[in-house]
Amino acid sequence: MQMSSDSLHAGTAGVGSCRRCLELTLKLQAPYSLGHGQGGAVISQIHATVTIDTPVEKVLEFVGDPENIAKCAPTVERVADVHRSGRRVGNSFRLIYRVIGMTFNEEFRVIGFEPPPRHTPHRRYQMWQEFHGRVRGTFTWTLEAESNQTYASLDAAYRLMGGLFGRALDALLVERAIKKDVDQMLENMKRLIVR
Repeated sequence: MQMSSDSLHAGTAGVGSCRRCLELTLKLQAPYSLGHGQGGAVISQIHATVTIDTPVEKVLEFVGDPENIAKCAPTVERVADVHRSGRRVGNSFRLIYRVIGMTFNEEFRVIGFEPPPRHTPHRRYQMWQEFHGRVRGTFTWTLEAESNQTYASLDAAYRLMGGLFGRALDALLVERAIKKDVDQMLENMKRLIVR
């Protein structure tokens, strides 16, 4: 497992007994506090899943390319400053997107990657990203293989930064807009990968 010095720990809290009804519940612990912080900023969390009829390695390759986020996420205007470290940990990029009429410019960095152990029939990958700008938080991608299907989940924990900005902005409205965008992004990702 490759982890940065600001390691992020995530564990599986439970897996449903029916594979068709699989839902991963992940606990996120950020390398920095996301609690009520500067200016009373509120923490928001999002969990979204999708089942994709393709092998997990193909989904991992797709998720690892930030340009694909721009193709899938409706609110993303562009991806810029893509830096590849030669391994997943350390990869970074800027994501410029609009939510409820406001432009956000966030820097994303891969801070952890865990492939499945060698010689195991169960293939599960996790990738952790941190991001900061007007919004600060973490993404956890979990990709789990079941035959030729992939169960993909994205868990996000974030807070709006900037004191008055974080308080004045209607956190619930932003959360709903981002949740809708994440759900649509995963559905678009599914469509693009299986075509």
